[in-house]
Amino acid sequence: MKLLINVSNREKNCYKILSEIRNDNDYVFSLSDNKIKPCNGCSDCKKGLVKYCSINDDMQELYKQMSKYEKIVIATPIYMNFLCGQLKILIDRLRSHSMNPELLKNKNLYLIITGMLSEEENKEVIDMITKYFESLTEFMEFNFHYVGYLSSGNSEEIDAIEKNNTNYKEIVENMKNEI
Repeated sequence: MKLLINVSNREKNCYKILSEIRNDNDYVFSLSDNKIKPCNGCSDCKKGLVKYCSINDDMQELYKQMSKYEKIVIATPIYMNFLCGQLKILIDRLRSHSMNPELLKNKNLYLIITGMLSEEENKEVIDMITKYFESLTEFMEFNFHYVGYLSSGNSEEIDAIEKNNTNYKEIVENMKNEI
């Protein structure tokens, strides 16, 4: 059983990949269907005043789901040569991990990335994002697994992920097996 998080605000490429690796008992959380506000830096989580966060939004449901699953799969697009703002907001809202080690400690976090350019053209960006997640493991204590990258296509064909990856089915099947 896995928690699948579609970081994109659209239900297109990332959502498609997650739908194809999804099993019956998996739970899909899509940011396009939820409202998650940025961390306001109040430190209520650090002070132990709340279990996870004092902001009452849909992140509360995501905390609940994260605590249930040992495998968490995140599919995210690249925006402006780095991870998208929605993912950064989600990561910032995980600040409460130190008060709630069950949230991510020793869990397996898998990352799938999509972007308009080819994997070779986006190599530096992919490396930056994976290094960022690796740095998070040092204090959040989860096991990080970079699963892979798929090109979503140029701006005219941005939703043609299968067309832009001639071996798409094989790549997704390999991702599913790795997770």
